[in-house]
Amino acid sequence: MAQILWQITDGMEYISSLGIIHKDLAARNILMTKNFEVKISDFGLASFCDIDSLYHSKINQKLPIRWMAVESFCQVFSEASDIWSFGVLTWELLTFGKVPYGEMTNEEIIKFVVDGNRLTLPSKVGQPWQMLTHDCWKHNRKDRPIFTAIKMLLKRYLEDKTVDYGYYSCKQQINNLC
Repeated sequence: MAQILWQITDGMEYISSLGIIHKDLAARNILMTKNFEVKISDFGLASFCDIDSLYHSKINQKLPIRWMAVESFCQVFSEASDIWSFGVLTWELLTFGKVPYGEMTNEEIIKFVVDGNRLTLPSKVGQPWQMLTHDCWKHNRKDRPIFTAIKMLLKRYLEDKTVDYGYYSCKQQINNLC
């Protein structure tokens, strides 16, 4: 799962660097090739942001409430709102595809999120995933990480997890020989 999330952050880092806000980042919009390469899809809601890296929506359109950041309920979108959606996407993967907020109505979801509540992770989810989603769902958008930071976090996580796969650092052995 970490490898999938890393690929998503890699793609979203690039998209964000172009000044594009996806506005519909969700598991349903992630495609995977037979070689497990991730592709981000459905740019139907995507927008270019302004000089302040924000997009203020002026058009009434159907929006994916279950994946939206608290500020997006007021039609403010940014990389930070895509980060929030990435947190929900992570939750989707950790719950094996459950629908965010279950049977709640759109109005109930908005009140729930505005009141400071967040999705609940399964009890067996490890601390790194709890911290990641918690950071993605911070109320103040300026307190959320950027895709570059999440990508680095996932890279370190993957490196730590593969340390025991038969690879080791030769540096210490070489230093002992010399």
